[in-house]
Amino acid sequence: MIIYGVLYAPDVDGETLLDMNGLLARVSPKSPPVSRTVLVGIVTETRVFVARDTEKTHMRGSPRIVGMALITGRRLMTGYKGYVDDVAVNELYGGRGIGRHLMEMLIAYARDMGMKHLELTSNPNNPERAAAIKLYESLGFKPHHSRLMRLRFEPVPSKP
Repeated sequence: MIIYGVLYAPDVDGETLLDMNGLLARVSPKSPPVSRTVLVGIVTETRVFVARDTEKTHMRGSPRIVGMALITGRRLMTGYKGYVDDVAVNELYGGRGIGRHLMEMLIAYARDMGMKHLELTSNPNNPERAAAIKLYESLGFKPHHSRLMRLRFEPVPSKP
C-alpha cells in the first residue's frame, strides 16, 4: 500500500537518504548525491511531499520512499509564489498515479498557503520527461512565455 505524507527533518536517516538520492538520480542524473546534512536543510526550508510503500521496507522496517515532490514558497513584491522542484517516482512504480497524487497534495498546499501561482520547469526536449509534462498539463499547468536563464557557478577548488 502507498501512503503519502510530508518528510520532516527528524525523519531523515540513512535509509531515507538512500531513497531520496535514488529519486534525485531520476530527476537529475548528473547531480551528485546529497548528504544527510543537506537533506535536513532541504526539508527544513521546503515542503517535501513523499510517497512510501508500506510493503517494501528497509532493514529497520521503515517504508521505502518511492516518490517525492518539493515546493518552495517565496514572498516577492509581486506576490507569494510557489516553485515546484524535484518531482520523481521510482521507475518500478510508474503509471500508478503516485506522481499525480503528490502533485495534487502540493497544489492543495499551495492554495491553502495563499500562493498566487505555482511554477515549474520541465525539459520538453527530453523524451523521459514526456509523461511528466503530460501530467502537469492535465493538472492545469500551461507553458508560460518566459525564458529561463541560468548563471552557473563552478565549484571552488578546496585549498591544500
